[in-house]
Amino acid sequence: MSRPNTSIFISAGDPSGDIAGSLLLKQLQQKRNDLEFFGLGGPRMKMLGQAQPVDGKKPSTASFLPSTGGSWPRIFIRAPPSPKDV
Repeated sequence: MSRPNTSIFISAGDPSGDIAGSLLLKQLQQKRNDLEFFGLGGPRMKMLGQAQPVDGKKPSTASFLPSTGGSWPRIFIRAPPSPKDV
């Protein structure tokens, strides 16, 4: 009797994550051939069989402004100025 396939979610949001994720996928596939991978990744992970329901090539943005609420002006004012030689 064979065991059911195991699904593993892996998320990689940039090219270095795609490289690291693909190395992880290869290692896991060598250990077990019944694994299925899905999530967010790049072309390397997709070539290894990761199901990617979202196109990772489309740009996306994230912002911390909503989470700071009304504090944003105070955070900006208190931030130390950059050194002139940077």
